[in-house]
Parts: sequence; structure tokens; C-alpha cells
Amino acid sequence: MAGSQAFREALSEAHDWCEALGHKVVRSRHGRLVSDPEHPSVWSANHMSGVRASSPEEIEQALADLEAAFAGSPYRVVDADALTPPGLLARLALEDFQEQPAVVLMALEGPMAEVVGPPGLQIRAVASEADWEAFRHLHQLDCEEGAAAGRPLSKEVIEGLFDGLRRKAEAGRFFVGRLGGRPCSRAIAIAAPGGFGLVDDVFTTREHRRRGVASAMIARCVESLTSDGAATAFLTARVLDHPKQLYARLGFQPVMLARRWVKTVG
Repeated sequence: MAGSQAFREALSEAHDWCEALGHKVVRSRHGRLVSDPEHPSVWSANHMSGVRASSPEEIEQALADLEAAFAGSPYRVVDADALTPPGLLARLALEDFQEQPAVVLMALEGPMAEVVGPPGLQIRAVASEADWEAFRHLHQLDCEEGAAAGRPLSKEVIEGLFDGLRRKAEAGRFFVGRLGGRPCSRAIAIAAPGGFGLVDDVFTTREHRRRGVASAMIARCVESLTSDGAATAFLTARVLDHPKQLYARLGFQPVMLARRWVKTVG
């Protein structure tokens, strides 16, 4: 059940696995070290997750592992959630790590609410280079919108994020929605261990919102995950953004918060 400790532990592991997918992963003494040497400034591709160090000695070891793994990186990044020991969070604050805005992990245990997309909406899996270019275009629009909302990203990070997403295609299905033949939305479905499946990177262009496009994209992802054997679909939503209300109306229930802690070095 979504409220149980066992469920939160399994969901945390599935979420961390999806974040690490497509990158180099090393199991350290107290967590998972994820890295992408080609894109060292991309936080989601260069971080430590699943850290359960609680004693002062364990926390010291975890931070030493983090430092050794990312000695050449401009950032030190630790992903935390409801299972992260409070002593570790306190130490991160002491070491001048900056807590980033939280996301809420939301899970769909029962059937999703019925969805009716707009007439003419075509949702197809990415299969050709033309499809990837459409996905890239939507990725760029998403990043530009984020910059306008106060979340600017460098060109290097934007490219690194896209490269990381594309490498997740080994275990994920990428979808592009089109209206009138033009790309208007994108989303990803990733089957994860433990019977979970992530719906990720949902984005719809501004002029096509409030027409059921995003809901239809999510429904297509859930359908894909179900066919791949996932029993529980989940997604993340920024706590400061509105989409979390849409996800709740579709049947996704809040389970726990996750936060990223970042320190700039050098």
C-alpha cells in the first residue's frame, strides 16, 4: 500500500534507478554514485542517491565517497527523500549544500481516471531520427519556458539533459503527440524494477494546454507501462507548479517528497 514503509522504500529505489538509467553507476559504501563525465554540470546525471548513512562515521564516509567520485566536477549533488536520515540532511546544511525546491512522488495504484484527448491528437512512439528531432524541439521549448519562469539552464546543460534522456531509451518508451501534424507534446514511460513504472518528462506546448493533451499522453504512458508488466505507475511533480493538481485528478496519489541538495565548488 502507498502509505506503508515498504512501499516508500520500493518507490524510492525505483525512482533512483530511473534517474540513474543511462549513466555510469557505482555502488558505494552508503549509496549509489551516478555520473556522466561528458556532462559534469548536469545534476540529474551526476549525483549520489539512496544514501542511508546515519551515524557520524557513516556520514563522513558517504561524503568522502561523494568527494572522491566528483573531484573534477563543479558540483556536489545529493538526492534525498523521506527515507534519508535527518542527521545526513543536517550535515549537508552545515557543509553549505543548498536545498532545491522539492518534488512530490505520486503513485497510481488503481485505474487511472478516464481520459478523452482532443480530436485529431496522434500519439506515436519515437522510432525515427525525425521523431527524435521533434522530441528535441519540445525539449528545447520546455527548457526555454523554464528559463522564463526563473529556472535558466546553460546550452551545455540543455544538451546534456537531452543526451541523458536519449540514453534512457534502452529501457524506456518515448512518445510524441501531434495535432495537425505538428509536435505539441512529449512524454516518457520507463519500466523500473519492483513492478513500478515511471511517467516522466511530460510537456505540452502552451497553446495546446487545457485541451486534454497532457492527460492523453499520461494515459498512453500508463498503458505502455502496464503492457510492460508494471503494476504501479508513478511520476514526480514540482511542488511549486500546477501540474500536480492534474495528476491528482487522474488518480495519482502523493506518497512522499524528494529534494536535491547541491553545493558549488571551485
